[in-house]
Amino acid sequence: QTRSYIGRVVTMTRVEPLIDDAWATITLEELEEKDIVFFEVENDEGLMVPLMAYITPSGRVFTGSSMCEPCQGRYFSLAGETLVCDTCRTTYTIENHEFLSGSQACGQYPPVYMKPEVDNGLVKIALSDIMNWEIRAY
Repeated sequence: QTRSYIGRVVTMTRVEPLIDDAWATITLEELEEKDIVFFEVENDEGLMVPLMAYITPSGRVFTGSSMCEPCQGRYFSLAGETLVCDTCRTTYTIENHEFLSGSQACGQYPPVYMKPEVDNGLVKIALSDIMNWEIRAY
């Protein structure tokens, strides 16, 4: 279902994903309640990969990286019709991560979409997508 963030600023809530051999999983209920969530999953190199999930205004579930590069900000907020880096204040469209304003450098590296599977009340991200993520700005 569609939702609006107009007139609101929603900051991230940290959640703990369930991790198994193939997936990092959070509940859709938790996501619907919090609007935007943050969590981390360790990759094979011992790096904590910052991840986020939120519901777009069109009602789609976005999951993917939660890093603004090169400023290294790991936290974002939903503000009106924008996704905002809490560190450098760069803004993107919520639906498609098109750069709107702020740092030109960071604007070239919007969050990386990792296509979730939404199934039976669960939002699942493939661990292979998480393991393959790397910082692009270097």
